[in-house]
Amino acid sequence: MRMAVWIVMLALALGGCKKKGEEAAGGGGGNTPPAAGGGNAAKAEALKAAWEANADCQSLDKCCANVPGTTWESSLGIICEQVKTYKNFEEQAKNMVDAAWQDMTCKNTLDSAGMMGNDSNPVPEGCKRAAP
Repeated sequence: MRMAVWIVMLALALGGCKKKGEEAAGGGGGNTPPAAGGGNAAKAEALKAAWEANADCQSLDKCCANVPGTTWESSLGIICEQVKTYKNFEEQAKNMVDAAWQDMTCKNTLDSAGMMGNDSNPVPEGCKRAAP
């Protein structure tokens, strides 16, 4: 089970690197670079607003709040450390993350966390996506 989580995390990381590299090379689909003098502040605020509006991202917050002090800390703690990186909106804006990528990342991360549990050992509240 842990191998699957590591594969998903690696795929997410590599996918983000590819996207960032494409945008840096001018293949960003018409995105213009931020204006000189702090154009990332508005993008960081937009990422924060998108995080707060996304149910999967909010579930990750809830999940990580429920993990400390549980038997899940060793396995889900890794995911929660990554969530802290996702929530560094200023850094994410510098790394050319957009709201769509963030939404997909929250969904995939929550799916990974949810797959760690089972009926006899369920993950903490918030760590599993609701059935569609």
